[in-house]
Amino acid sequence: MVTTKSHCLLVLCENESTWKALSTALESCASDTEILRTMKLDALLPLAEQKKTNAILIDWNAYPAEELAVLLQRIRAKTVTASCPILCLLTCPPDVQTVAMTAEYSIHSIIYFSSIENSLSPTIKKLFQEKSHSGQMQSLLARIARAHAQNAIGELDSSVLDLHSLFPKETAAQIEYANYCIRYGIWEKAKTTLGKISEKESKNPRVINLKIRILLKERRYEEASRLIGQAQLMSPNNASRLSLLGDVFAAKGKKDEAREKYQSALTIVDNCRDAKRSLAQLDISEGMLKEALSLLRDSSTQEEMGSFFNDAAIIAQHEGRNTDAHSLYSSALSVLAKPVLRARIYFNVGLAYHKSGDTAAALREFQLAQSEDPSFERAQVAVAWFQSSNNSAPKTTTSSTTIAPEADATWLTSENIMEETLSLDTKATLAGLQPQIRVDFDDEDGPLAKLGATLAKKPTATDKKD
Repeated sequence: MVTTKSHCLLVLCENESTWKALSTALESCASDTEILRTMKLDALLPLAEQKKTNAILIDWNAYPAEELAVLLQRIRAKTVTASCPILCLLTCPPDVQTVAMTAEYSIHSIIYFSSIENSLSPTIKKLFQEKSHSGQMQSLLARIARAHAQNAIGELDSSVLDLHSLFPKETAAQIEYANYCIRYGIWEKAKTTLGKISEKESKNPRVINLKIRILLKERRYEEASRLIGQAQLMSPNNASRLSLLGDVFAAKGKKDEAREKYQSALTIVDNCRDAKRSLAQLDISEGMLKEALSLLRDSSTQEEMGSFFNDAAIIAQHEGRNTDAHSLYSSALSVLAKPVLRARIYFNVGLAYHKSGDTAAALREFQLAQSEDPSFERAQVAVAWFQSSNNSAPKTTTSSTTIAPEADATWLTSENIMEETLSLDTKATLAGLQPQIRVDFDDEDGPLAKLGATLAKKPTATDKKD
């Protein structure tokens, strides 16, 4: 009769003498734990997924750090293994690189070879007991890891906020909350949160990664580059940091170098969300819309995809690239399903036609915006204004509110009419943020900087054309 064992421990071990010592030390666990061994790095992940392993033990010093880094990232990127506890077996004291990597990839325990007879089996047993009766914090961290791997943004956000609410002083909770704040552009809260842990976690690559993102936001590119280099020495071959380095090159206008870094990141982790999104934005800027869509479909929400294309369309429109702008707006509509968001895109298309003097096309697009979202006041005003200016235009009524065009439509005669942008999440609005164009303006006097100033300016009655 075959007995099904409760747990599965997967061991990555190349050296025969080490494996013999491990087997002896694990004998007391063997009654209820299936112990599997593989010697090859590239065989571990398929076996872990197949067996749905409960823990992984790695003979750390037997493999190059660069190759271990790639393996660990791939483990964390897979849904089945994202939250799997990893134990590190060391044959010598840990160096700076080992300490950094164990922090970066959430290594559960470090076990020294010299003490495995006394420590290994109790550690494994305690680990499986913890998994059976997982504490609330560990359970939330496991949910966050799985949500990261699945790109399940809603689950990720709710888990992070729960974690930070329940354990606000824990380093892991502060790191996740700082990452959340950066994701939604709550920069001051991100900096405040990181400030609480920066000193004691100065060598933690995850904290360093978040600092790099803030430096990029502040356009401190040289400092960001230096910090990326230091972090890569401590924890090599990290896909997220390669993507950040690509962002530095992109900000400096070095698109070829940026593309190379994003692609390098994707060779390490083929579903690296940061690299896919940044590479997609680079493709958008170069008119490669199909390629961008392909990258974004499995790395971004509908709102994010629509926002990327909408923002790029606004920039193209302000730079006079009207054909590009319409293509980008079409791409935004192709990925958006929510009427309230589609209405904003139709509205922006209407503005583009209005600015070019095509009033009939402008009215058509404003009516489409109104039909998608009858409560969209700017669309209502635009439709009423154009219909009052053109008695032959078809009249539409979707709201019981009577609109007085001469009182409400002054912004339509402004030189600088503000386009609609898509807020990525209601949490951002609730946090007091205003939807904004998510592009960094490198050159204070360049076209992007001028566009940023234009979009930041709210139209007033004094903005009318002469």
